[in-house]
Amino acid sequence: METFYAFVTSYGYLAIFVLLMVGVLGIPLPDEILVSFIGYLVFHEEMQFWPATLVVMAGGIVGVSVNYMIGRVCGDRLCTWLEHRYPQKLKNLGYVTTWMDRSGGAVLFLSYFLPGIRHWATVGAGVLRVSPAVAAPVVFPAVMIWSVAFIWLGYQVAQEGAYGTLNIPLFLQVLSGVIILVVSCRYLLFRKKANLDSVPLRD
Repeated sequence: METFYAFVTSYGYLAIFVLLMVGVLGIPLPDEILVSFIGYLVFHEEMQFWPATLVVMAGGIVGVSVNYMIGRVCGDRLCTWLEHRYPQKLKNLGYVTTWMDRSGGAVLFLSYFLPGIRHWATVGAGVLRVSPAVAAPVVFPAVMIWSVAFIWLGYQVAQEGAYGTLNIPLFLQVLSGVIILVVSCRYLLFRKKANLDSVPLRD
């Protein structure tokens, strides 16, 4: 975390953009940790709320767009590479694309709130050649909602640490909602997994 703090304080909003763009792949830390820490910095007035929020959104949108293009342009080659190097990840991609194919674009929205799944969903949308006109209006609002939610959570935690004035009822409502959403999406995904006999990405 010290390295992340030094990087952000040295390069400011550009650092946020880069970290969130590559953070869709889980590099170098989960996005939730990065964005919550940005909320912490906003509370301590080391960053401004709206510029930070807009940059987080931009980084996330660019990240999912790159993932989509990877899936759309390099789908077959990506599957071949995963099959030889990371067969379990190929299975995960297969589960997500099958879930998406059966359940529609809502999967793209829900999956963005699931760590470890969000990037496979947008890659899968590219593999399935979902139209950008269909994918973007679903994924981009999810990025925006997620960005504001985790910056706010980080801000609230920092406020509690400084003053002990955390808005407990509202905080718990939001946190409970996030937990319920994650658990529900995981349940739906794993239920789909249980019904799949094969991965529909390779012949």
